[in-house]
Amino acid sequence: MKLDRRARRVGRAALAVLAGGAVLAWSGIASAAGSTSPTFAGYVLGGIAPTKAATTFKLPSFSCTSTNSGIAFTIGFTNFTTEEFTTGEVVVGCVDGAATYAAQEQINDYWSYLTPTMSAGDVINITLSVSATKSTVSVKDKTNKSSVSDTVRGPGGGGTFTGAGVGDNTLGSAGYPIPSFGTLKYSATTINSAALGTYSGVGEYNMSGPSGDVNTSTLKAGSASFTTKSA
Repeated sequence: MKLDRRARRVGRAALAVLAGGAVLAWSGIASAAGSTSPTFAGYVLGGIAPTKAATTFKLPSFSCTSTNSGIAFTIGFTNFTTEEFTTGEVVVGCVDGAATYAAQEQINDYWSYLTPTMSAGDVINITLSVSATKSTVSVKDKTNKSSVSDTVRGPGGGGTFTGAGVGDNTLGSAGYPIPSFGTLKYSATTINSAALGTYSGVGEYNMSGPSGDVNTSTLKAGSASFTTKSA
């Protein structure tokens, strides 16, 4: 297993307190089912050239204390040889005792902060589309019918990737704890228009580390859905 820690900045002013020195942890290759990562829970797929991907989930509700916390629900493409990453995600967390939701995307390591208004219970759809000269990341709130996206064209706009993954990432180099978000279901999860569970060699990760524990459900063969659950 290979883990990579990428610089992350957290979008939206309410989550900015979590951003200082924040990191994105991403698993670079597939592994045997049931592997453990201190920073990631979900599934990764190596040995593939992904050009498009999608996933859908419902934003959880959770209670906050005075302790700041956060986690990112993410889908993305990876290339650990060229050190290129393109992702879309929603960051959820507690800031000064209040639950906050924010969308952001990364295209070839450059972050943008998207500004949709999102609330607990909203159904979110994230899509990625990449070619040799163009990359687009979109975050759509299907409940309030809003959407935001970012596109980069021309030189540096495209990418060549060798892996993909979807799941929960910790954030904050200070080791911000994970909020007790309960169970999150990733559904309609596809890579190159095929359900995630149709691929062989998909690697399952459970999270166990200083930020907290998250358990990943078994991905059934042919399925496009799985869950992550905070301990």
